[in-house]
Order: sequence, then C-alpha cells, then structure tokens
Amino acid sequence: MTPVSFHPQEQLFTSTDPNVGDLPTIRVEYADGGRGIVSCWRPSFRERLSMLMGRPVYLCVLGWLHPPVLLSTDAHEVGAKP
Repeated sequence: MTPVSFHPQEQLFTSTDPNVGDLPTIRVEYADGGRGIVSCWRPSFRERLSMLMGRPVYLCVLGWLHPPVLLSTDAHEVGAKP
C-alpha cells in the first residue's frame, strides 16, 4: 500500500532513512476529547484483488507499545473530513 495525500491541512512526517517515504497526516480531535493522527493509504491493484478474495489486511506498529488503532475506508469515521 502507498500513503497518499488526502486533506488540505495535512502535515508531512518524514524520515532521514532513504528507505522510508514521506507520510501525509492530519491531527484530529474527537467529540469525546480523544486525539488521533490519520493517514490515508491506497492499495495496489494486486492488494485490492487480495482483499476482494477475502485476504486480511495486516497492521504493523513498530516498537513495543501498541496504541489503539482504527482501520476504515470512511474518512468521516476516522475524523478526516476535508
């Protein structure tokens, strides 16, 4: 999957590692006071076919602490209303 630009007020996470690409994100604050950082990813044609056939999507959060996460295809559900 490839991260994509998706919101007019996004900020870019970058890395000094040449093997790591830029990550467009936005910060969101939810009605209950919770906060989050949202990024948008576009699956390749092959990945879309795999998902259509019922293959799962895996999430890897690097490090030993795992924050709560939410995967969705709906920008409104994650608070990314452009």
